[in-house]
Amino acid sequence: MAACKRCARTALYKDGCCRECYVCLVEKRIRKALRHSFSSEEKTIRMFHDGSILGDVLRVVLEQVFKRGNKSLCIVKEQSKANVLPWCLEVCAVQALDELLCGKVMPKVTQPLAQIPYDDVVLLGRSKDLDIHQAVLPKQLALDVLQDAYPGSKQTLVKSLLRLH
Repeated sequence: MAACKRCARTALYKDGCCRECYVCLVEKRIRKALRHSFSSEEKTIRMFHDGSILGDVLRVVLEQVFKRGNKSLCIVKEQSKANVLPWCLEVCAVQALDELLCGKVMPKVTQPLAQIPYDDVVLLGRSKDLDIHQAVLPKQLALDVLQDAYPGSKQTLVKSLLRLH
């Protein structure tokens, strides 16, 4: 029986690796992307995906981000010729966040963002008008993004909101 090319265990999972080594391998790739894209000024992180990342790997990374004390996080779908974030991974991201936040998911709202009484707001989903596909943003940064997208206007957003604790 074939063995893992990294640790010689026999339970193969993907790319010739066992599950533990594969998760480790993908996590290192994510960490490398995080190091190159972390903005301390905005307290925002962009994550670059290659389409092969597992939901549990994403969950591990999110947990570590939260443990570091970063209460705001931006998951941006990067458009590239080679890879586009698959919809199933978007679902994984939402599920991972939902679990991290103990399932405290608020219903969709139709209020203007500025009127929502939360310090930290999460936006999930797509928008044809905004240059964000899937994002978790602190409220002020979200307002700044919206202001750039709709200068001088009072647009009402319909989004799924989560509160960060």
